[in-house]
Amino acid sequence: LEIGGSYKLNAYTIFGQYGMAKFEQDSNDEEIKSNYFQVGAGRANKLNDKATLFTKVSYVNEKEEADVANTEDK
Repeated sequence: LEIGGSYKLNAYTIFGQYGMAKFEQDSNDEEIKSNYFQVGAGRANKLNDKATLFTKVSYVNEKEEADVANTEDK
């Protein structure tokens, strides 16, 4: 799942994005959960007819967790 959006504010574009994923591996009964979010602002300055300067500042937070099931023989 990913969701995001942006908003044009004067010469800047304000943006945000959130994503999450869940993976399961049958070989070792492992489950991996991952999520992140990003917020920031960007701007494009046209220097001349052949060059544009892109500037972006953002904050990114990522988290990943792995759960391994207990596979002891009974």
